[in-house]
Amino acid sequence: DVVVSGTLHATTFVARVDENVSGSLHVPNDLFVSGTAVLNNARGADNDFIVRSQNRSHAVFVDSSNSRVGIGFGVEETNNMLAANPTLDSTLHVAEPDGQLIVTLENEKSGSTAGDVQVDFKLGGTTKWAIGVDDSNDDKFNLVSGGTLGSNRYISAETTDSTQAELIINED
Repeated sequence: DVVVSGTLHATTFVARVDENVSGSLHVPNDLFVSGTAVLNNARGADNDFIVRSQNRSHAVFVDSSNSRVGIGFGVEETNNMLAANPTLDSTLHVAEPDGQLIVTLENEKSGSTAGDVQVDFKLGGTTKWAIGVDDSNDDKFNLVSGGTLGSNRYISAETTDSTQAELIINED
């Protein structure tokens, strides 16, 4: 046991916490977690999770009372005070207040077994529509009814070479 009355200066400090921390835990520099970190483990508590960036108050924001996630939110801060929580109007809300918003979905695997890149649109747990790149069909970009990119295609687009593209409507 170490008891410090006053200030302790150290280049590296390793602390093992096996108990709950009530109140605030302030870490002024880097925090490394070697095990699992669980935030808001009480589940009934209305405790949001906020990650601040260099100039945004809510770069990542989890609204625990509404089960929603926001990315790229908040205002530019001129002081060290946290701005009011943003209002999220969807389950996942991505914002870019300063210009062009680009969202990338990437399958880093390549070759004949890379697999599809797909976004599903569900109602009541059932996929009604999907869009994506169908790896098994020459990387065509498809809009389909249901969750399989290779069937029930309403719109399919493909490039035939570097100068031509083809758009097919109601192929199936």
